[in-house]
Amino acid sequence: MPRLRALVLLGLFLVNHVACTSWQLPKVTPQHYVEQRPGTKVRITPKDELGKPQRTVVLREVYFARDSVFGRDPKGQPLAYSLPQVAPIEVHGANRGRTTLLLVVGVPLTVLGGLVILFAATGGCCSTSWSITW
Repeated sequence: MPRLRALVLLGLFLVNHVACTSWQLPKVTPQHYVEQRPGTKVRITPKDELGKPQRTVVLREVYFARDSVFGRDPKGQPLAYSLPQVAPIEVHGANRGRTTLLLVVGVPLTVLGGLVILFAATGGCCSTSWSITW
């Protein structure tokens, strides 16, 4: 029984973690957004000398100074990019559509899956066979 509970909780956590947040463009300037929410992670796409987008980078401990964005990569290395050489700056935030979908579809499916596992593990809902008599 503890395993079943752990599986259901793990399923709810995974569905919640994936569904409720996404990378999105902030409604205000990235500088203002980061000032309002210290500790925010941002995702940037640097451009090369020809303006071609490169691999995206997630920065933490972000701050802006003059025409540059500074932060640390996931390994903790300091990075700096000139704002004109950065494609849109995205922030990690709540996604209402995904959250609604999670509540309407994800949670009931996870609970149903837990009940199926419970019934399979206990041999069904009852030990006697059912018969219909007229």
